Amino acid sequence: MRKSLGLRRNPSKDEREKTLKEAALKVFSQKGYHRATMSEIALEAGYGKGTLYWYWRSKEDLYFSLIEDMHREFLRVVEECVVGDEPAFCKLEKMGHQVVDLYYRLRDYCKLSWKMRAEELETFSPQYVERLRDYIKRTKEALATIMRQGVEEGLFPPHDPYYLACILMGLIEGLEIQWLEDSQAFDLRKGMQIILDFFGKHLIPAAECLPREDKMGIIGEEVDP
Repeated sequence: MRKSLGLRRNPSKDEREKTLKEAALKVFSQKGYHRATMSEIALEAGYGKGTLYWYWRSKEDLYFSLIEDMHREFLRVVEECVVGDEPAFCKLEKMGHQVVDLYYRLRDYCKLSWKMRAEELETFSPQYVERLRDYIKRTKEALATIMRQGVEEGLFPPHDPYYLACILMGLIEGLEIQWLEDSQAFDLRKGMQIILDFFGKHLIPAAECLPREDKMGIIGEEVDP
């Protein structure tokens, strides 16, 4: 029986794809979607233009693949934080720090994602727009799972977990925008810690999942036993 090649990995092919994506990210970031060309991306990567079309059907397909990478990673972080037996606040704290790490690691991807959502979403084919919206929907659903747990634990007020998730996501995205606009004036890690401190001051029982010496960093003051 002929073996499928679909599950096999080709290190040189993977490295080539990574190089092409890095070149595309650079060119798109400098010139925008409309002004960038596949020829410029190929030249930046050091390959012929035909190589790009082995991986992506079009410039639109390549551009969206970069956006999808960012949203896939964000969704992975949130979904991994959902599982486990920790109280909801501890899951939120873990997620907050991991999201910040992700943003710092993929800063240019963050910029490109916001540019697509804020300025160029209407220029893309419906199938790409729907895929992006599906990532956002799944991320909100994962967040809602944590918020629902918090409501059941009595940590959050008894509001619709979906709306609580949307509000939390809005806070996170607000931090992201401030940081992208001026990373010198706005420290993303500090901003996230302030949000966690705010939650912690109102959700003191949840802080019991942390070692005693860590409580100062979460709620801003020691908790009486």
